[in-house]
Amino acid sequence: AKGVETLLPNADEARLLTGLTSVADAAAALSRRAGVAVVTLGGDGALVAEAGTVTARVPPVPARAVDSTGAGDAFTGAFLAARLAGADPVAAAAAGCGAGARAVATVGGRP
Repeated sequence: AKGVETLLPNADEARLLTGLTSVADAAAALSRRAGVAVVTLGGDGALVAEAGTVTARVPPVPARAVDSTGAGDAFTGAFLAARLAGADPVAAAAAGCGAGARAVATVGGRP
């Protein structure tokens, strides 16, 4: 994808975009098109892939999930804020996992 530096799909989106069944393979393939692909795995954290290789599996932040509304948006917002502040993709994904965990512990899309 020309001009794309980072892709942030969830696991289903990554598989759909690539036609691959393995989420890790899909993440790696997507990172060949963009420099970085971070695939969110819901309650299982996230995969970070760079330049065609999965470079990290970011663990989830424990949370008592009551509503998944807004979790992906929270992840993306925290990830992007961390990257803009200078964090590497793995640290940014960890920030995203933390924000996603806070989002699922709250009913509705806003705290």
